[in-house]
Amino acid sequence: MNSENKEYDIYLNINPNYILSKAIGLFPLSFFHKNVYYLKLKNTLEITSYDYLYVIIIMMLILGITSFLFISTAIYDLKDIFSEAILFQIAVNVISALVTFYLAVTKLPKEIREVLHRLSEIDFVLNIQKDFYETNSKLVRNKMITFICAYIFLFILDLYDMIRGIMYVIFVSMMDYIILIQFVTVMQFATLVNFMKDRLQILNDCIESCNIWNQNSSENVKLCQKLGIIKVRNNTQSTKTSAIFERRIIQIKDSGNSLINQQKMHISFYRIVHESLCDISSTINTIYGLQLLLFTISVFVEITINLNIQIISLTNNAGFIQKMIQVLFAFAWTVFHISMLFVMAGSCHSIKGEANQSIVILQRMLLIQELPPDVSAEVQLFLQQVINRKFIFTAWSFFDIDYKIFGSVVGAVTTLLVIFIQFNMQSN
Repeated sequence: MNSENKEYDIYLNINPNYILSKAIGLFPLSFFHKNVYYLKLKNTLEITSYDYLYVIIIMMLILGITSFLFISTAIYDLKDIFSEAILFQIAVNVISALVTFYLAVTKLPKEIREVLHRLSEIDFVLNIQKDFYETNSKLVRNKMITFICAYIFLFILDLYDMIRGIMYVIFVSMMDYIILIQFVTVMQFATLVNFMKDRLQILNDCIESCNIWNQNSSENVKLCQKLGIIKVRNNTQSTKTSAIFERRIIQIKDSGNSLINQQKMHISFYRIVHESLCDISSTINTIYGLQLLLFTISVFVEITINLNIQIISLTNNAGFIQKMIQVLFAFAWTVFHISMLFVMAGSCHSIKGEANQSIVILQRMLLIQELPPDVSAEVQLFLQQVINRKFIFTAWSFFDIDYKIFGSVVGAVTTLLVIFIQFNMQSN
């Protein structure tokens, strides 16, 4: 199987995500068969003119609805429906959606096509089998189904607000659609990051299964094996390598001093793969950095304003049941936004953990007393590379994306809520 077939397998792996992306107007990629020379079918990843037209229509529609809401509020004095906080919430979400659409038809197609191509080359080199893609495809599909069901449930809850009037129908429909855009964008990013984590895990397995452990029987190796620090595998448990790698091994075997050269080649080979994974991760971060920043700001604004409005509503003269329904709505949407934040931060945290595992594995290699100097130097170079080349994802370089973001969001939301409550008490 060549790298082109691998690229097709990778696209099918993320197809459940991109089916929903295309349905709502995000066209980072469209995979189809194209007739080229002599009616030969060729698999291509492109974006068509119809996709561009579809996105432009959606962007114009969002701008039109936003303008209508702002102008109606100013002319007909609808501040009892759309307060300054609600209008600010609309503005933040609309800006986030428009930037996402713009990048989806300008920057994303070329960059994601390059990412998928480089991933296919790595998969070909690491000899990743088809069952690996099938397993990952099921995981992606299950995640999408879970979040879509949660989104549909929340949309049904929002139907309660739509019965208040046509303005509520327009406002709630647009906001729910923008939230769906943000959700799909986060899922695209998380899926690609999880792909990187899976391949980094395979690389770590390859390093652990290389013949350096088996061909050295020093007391340190035996002690590490007894303590469970390393797991020495026999020849039948060795990881499969690609045909390219096997040919390079055969060439080195034909030369002198084959054992040391084979060990050096193993480490050098894995260094190249690791460097390529780092470059791809940087590309993914560049693609989605601005969108992740806007998404984080939108989530912060959504949670803060929704909770503030519900706290205010608890002090009015509405009935107990109506108050509880409003609290349920605010709590449900808050949980959904936090879940999306968790998906984004969790994917970045998991790949950082796998990268740290690479450091541990290489440090354990240096415990071998009988490791040849040339091989030891190669391992030290690899270790230095892993330490310097971090898998860090940022929101457009403003802050790192990991689980620490939850503490920042909770602290900021709590601080603003306390300020809003005090301000409302003074106003009353």
